[in-house]
Amino acid sequence: MYDKELALEIMRQIHQAAQTILQKFEPVKKVSDFTGSPAGMEKLDSICMLLIAIGEALKNLDKTTNKTLLSRYPGKKMRAKAMPTNGKKETRNFNTVSVFIIYLSPSPVPQNQ
Repeated sequence: MYDKELALEIMRQIHQAAQTILQKFEPVKKVSDFTGSPAGMEKLDSICMLLIAIGEALKNLDKTTNKTLLSRYPGKKMRAKAMPTNGKKETRNFNTVSVFIIYLSPSPVPQNQ
């Protein structure tokens, strides 16, 4: 058994971060909206930071639920390559179920009752 209240709070945080990302993307119509100005680059940076936070929250959720929640939604294993500022390539594993949960959830995360 796991702490359901903690799991719900993590899901609320993930949902809020995803909503923030969608809001920040709303005015973006083309790549140059990000790359054409310092403000655009800052917006891109903030979206990337939120995506990283979501990934970390999903790992925390999996740990909190003793790997019993996300395993119910199997997805394809994928690898993401990132180029950090130190110039060394890093490869990270993630599961497509994470994206599915965030963007295709038919209803909002439940509120405390």
